[in-house]
Amino acid sequence: MVTDVSSKGRILVVDDDPGVRRVLTSILKYSGYTAHEAESAEEGLSLLDSDIYLIITDMRMPGKNGIDMTREVRSRYPSLPVVMITGFGASREKEAREAGVNDFLLKPVTHDALIDIADRYARR
Repeated sequence: MVTDVSSKGRILVVDDDPGVRRVLTSILKYSGYTAHEAESAEEGLSLLDSDIYLIITDMRMPGKNGIDMTREVRSRYPSLPVVMITGFGASREKEAREAGVNDFLLKPVTHDALIDIADRYARR
């Protein structure tokens, strides 16, 4: 796999809403990241490799949710940061943290919050 050396890092955005995915990846790309999209946890897990620096995933998705995905990510890449997007605040935060989620972005996600998270976790 060829990695773009001019990129700040490769980020995988997983969300079942195509509009949300498009906006988040556009912001990340504009800010110098290489961003990849997946519409489900299953697709995200199939795209996962050691060149991904950060996963940003929605909590609620059809099929596997973001917490289930995080558990599987932890079994394959224990140190890979996972940030959960949620509109539900702290209602499932304990379960998500126990699954290995590093941080949270609350909906609606702002440009500044997204870039702050990306800068914090994607640089190695």
